[in-house]
Amino acid sequence: MDIQKIKELFIEEANEYLSVLENNLKFMQSSLDEVSDDLICETYRAAHSIKGTSAFLALKDISELSKAMEYKMMPWRDKEATPNLKDIKTLLEAYDILKNMIDNLEENKQTDISNIIKQLNI
Repeated sequence: MDIQKIKELFIEEANEYLSVLENNLKFMQSSLDEVSDDLICETYRAAHSIKGTSAFLALKDISELSKAMEYKMMPWRDKEATPNLKDIKTLLEAYDILKNMIDNLEENKQTDISNIIKQLNI
């Protein structure tokens, strides 16, 4: 299998995970008091899966951003903290950037992710 085919498969799979991220984060934003452990785990796994595959493919910025998203959700998953609107808003901003990076992967555009990484690490 050539690298082009692998990238196409990555984009297809990543878009499925992006859909999970978007839907779940928007649900959390609108229904904060109804967020379940299963929803948190599913959302976390979506970021985790994008991180792992993008790292394998040496897509450094995509991997770095999805890793920062994953780390932001880790305390939720581990029941050390609960989701809050500020963090959800930041994750939705990161989602928009991540989606744009994956949508434009073939164009090899560089995206400055430094600001969103800082926000996620606060």
